[in-house]
Amino acid sequence: MKYSITVPEMHCNGCDGLMQVTLEDDFQNVKANHLKHIVVFESEESIESVRVKLSKLFEEFSEKEPYYTFTNLKYE
Repeated sequence: MKYSITVPEMHCNGCDGLMQVTLEDDFQNVKANHLKHIVVFESEESIESVRVKLSKLFEEFSEKEPYYTFTNLKYE
């Protein structure tokens, strides 16, 4: 299944790379677009399981700079 999230704090190519590197261990075909503040990826897991994984990953970001959050998890 294809998912997307909004990451309002993404603002440059470095953010795109950081999102791709961070999410590619848990999800497939990760593509980040800082201009649209969107990250799309694929996973065979349920939306609830994906939400739990994302929450843990983004919680780690909150402990470091830069600070990132995600919103609007949805199927594409």
